[in-house]
Amino acid sequence: MNDNNRLVDEENDQDVSTDAAQTANWPAIAAFNGKLYLVYKDQKTTKMQYQTYDGTNWSRATLVNNIDTTNQAIALASFNANLYMAHKGSGTDPAVYYNSTNGSQWGNDKGVQNCKTDTPVALADFKTKLYLAFKQASSNNIYTSTFNGSAWAPSPTPVLSGVAKTTQAVALAAFGTKLYLAHKGASDAKIFYTSSSDGINWVQENIVRPDIVSTTVPVALAAFKGNLYLAYKGSPDSNTNIYYTWTSDGINWQFPVELLLGIPQTNAPVSLAVFNNKLYLAHQSASDSSIFYTSTSDGINWQPELAIPYASMEEQ
Repeated sequence: MNDNNRLVDEENDQDVSTDAAQTANWPAIAAFNGKLYLVYKDQKTTKMQYQTYDGTNWSRATLVNNIDTTNQAIALASFNANLYMAHKGSGTDPAVYYNSTNGSQWGNDKGVQNCKTDTPVALADFKTKLYLAFKQASSNNIYTSTFNGSAWAPSPTPVLSGVAKTTQAVALAAFGTKLYLAHKGASDAKIFYTSSSDGINWVQENIVRPDIVSTTVPVALAAFKGNLYLAYKGSPDSNTNIYYTWTSDGINWQFPVELLLGIPQTNAPVSLAVFNNKLYLAHQSASDSSIFYTSTSDGINWQPELAIPYASMEEQ
């Protein structure tokens, strides 16, 4: 195992704050058309920017467009030869909007029917549809909606109505023949997850390694080389280390691993994506507005982190 990684000490299994930080802005990454896309919102404006990575070089930051805005993190997913983004509206606007690009130019935002939220949303391609998952505005309930490439479902459907609850954004990923959804608990720091074979009926929620896994912010999911990976910032709020765990069967999770040895990394959620046969992780720095990334080709040994050139989550 790489010396930059280590198992989480049992002594870290301690009481954690249930007053989770309401973090709502972090960078998102997704692979599309031979490039890794990075999208993020300025911290001082509501404009959205993107950059691309070809495996060697990063492009400069470019505005998605001059019109559309958000005050929270953005979700990304490729679907039907396009890259889609989705996000909550700016300020007090609870509507969910989406946009797409074929790799040359982004369009303009359009609303997702009857979907309202007060947190960032999640996207995933699953069985010929694009899935959107989100915490419902003014409640702790979780909902999904679907897009067939032309239109969104008339209304969202609940995920385990009255059972699955959270105060924060959720994560989505297709793994094997199922769609997985994970989230921080509504009243604790545990990480819950569920899955669906048809995108409608969800199995009873389980907890990811409740003996040792906990967080104060939203989590990230990605399928990579036969495993489902989950990455998260540790708890309590003062813990700025990043951890990850994985499962090969969707049930049994490995003991979590700390990404770097005791190096402060982030106060915010992280993002995962698979690109060029590697698993990438991106996050905002714990000490400033810069964005860092790392990757692994085997899911265990990670490359040293690097700052993404030109990327800053503050206004330039």
